[in-house]
Amino acid sequence: MADIVNEQGKEPEVSKEDMEKLESVKKADAAVKSMHDFTSPEVLYNELIASIKKYHPSTDITMIQKAYETAREAHKDQKRKSGEPYIIHPLCVAIILADLELDRAAMIRDVKMLQ
Repeated sequence: MADIVNEQGKEPEVSKEDMEKLESVKKADAAVKSMHDFTSPEVLYNELIASIKKYHPSTDITMIQKAYETAREAHKDQKRKSGEPYIIHPLCVAIILADLELDRAAMIRDVKMLQ
């Protein structure tokens, strides 16, 4: 705050409440991660496909690929509060469901919500 001065050339008085708010904002800013802190959507998509291929090696993944591309495009500018791209969430859900052999539900659900 030293670089802020009032008309008399003195630092303005800052209330304890304002200082606590400022500290809270600084902590929240520090918690926001950069893109480098997240697994990329492409890596997650490949993990999803690999998971599906484990139990259905001959599965046609065109529907899943189309759902992913549609969701990726629809969410391309969206970020979660953490700073991660939104598309990471549906991908992670799809990976969990693929591990349970319920894979198509997650990506299709996201696409249907966009319609």
